[in-house]
Amino acid sequence: MSYRAATKGFSLIELIIYIAILSIISLLIVNILLVVLKGGEFGSSRFEVEQNIRFALDVISRSIYDASNATTTGSCPLNALELAIGGATTTFLINTGILEIIDASGTRAITSDKVTVSSSSDASCLFAKTVNSSPAKPTVTINFQIGYNDKGNLNMRYSNSAKTTISLR
Repeated sequence: MSYRAATKGFSLIELIIYIAILSIISLLIVNILLVVLKGGEFGSSRFEVEQNIRFALDVISRSIYDASNATTTGSCPLNALELAIGGATTTFLINTGILEIIDASGTRAITSDKVTVSSSSDASCLFAKTVNSSPAKPTVTINFQIGYNDKGNLNMRYSNSAKTTISLR
C-alpha cells in the first residue's frame, strides 16, 4: 500500500480546481440574477406608464362624453381642455408634468408622481376640438405622452404615447 492511497483528503491542485469551478458557477448565478432584476425594473416602469395612460384616458373620455360643450384654451402643444358638465366647468391640463383635473371639488392629479406627462413628440396639441357638420357631434382629440421618472436609471426608461378621439354626447 502506497502512502498516497493511505491518505484521505484533497490535494492542493484538486482544491484549487474545485474553488475555480465553484467561482465560475457563482458568477453565472449572479449574472442571471442581475438580468432578472433589470427585467423586473423595466417591467414595473412599463406597468406604471401603461396603467397611468389607461386611467387618464378613461377619466378624460368619460368627462368628454358627459360634457355638453368643450373648448380648448392656451397655446399648443400644452393647451388645456375646458368641459361644460351639468352647468359646471371641468378643466384638464398638465401642471409640472402631472395631468390634473380642476372641477367644483378642487384640483386633483390624474397621473401619479412616478410618471411625467407631456404633449406627444409630434408637436401637436394636447387637446384639439373638431366641430363636425350635423348630425355628427363635435369631437375632442387627446394626444399625450407619458414617460416613467427613471431618475437616471436607464433600465427603467420607458414611455408611451396615447392618441384618441372622443365625441361629445
